[in-house]
Amino acid sequence: MQKIHSLRLKKDIDFVFRKGKKCTGQVFYLKYASSEKRSPRYVIIVSSKVSKKATMRNKIRRQIKEIVRKHQKFIPVVDFAVFVQKNVLGKKFREIEKEMLFLLSRIKQNPSI
Repeated sequence: MQKIHSLRLKKDIDFVFRKGKKCTGQVFYLKYASSEKRSPRYVIIVSSKVSKKATMRNKIRRQIKEIVRKHQKFIPVVDFAVFVQKNVLGKKFREIEKEMLFLLSRIKQNPSI
């Protein structure tokens, strides 16, 4: 993930939490808000409630980063946060990818706040 695609500043993340819309799926949910930047920015949040093992949480983060990188040209220009839920542990990469693309397509249909 390049720095330009990373949602890093606390004020930006807080803006997404406060003003953002929610889009829910089976494996995770997204909160998104409009952005004035030229590329989509995101943050991935995997709680220790999902898995106590940091290696597992990092693997999930890497998988989601790869999905976003691979399908970057189809993602609307918004700031979004990905919240991973516990039932992601039993899913294969293809299932996670399908779910993520479904949620991103829903954002694309209604990007305005």
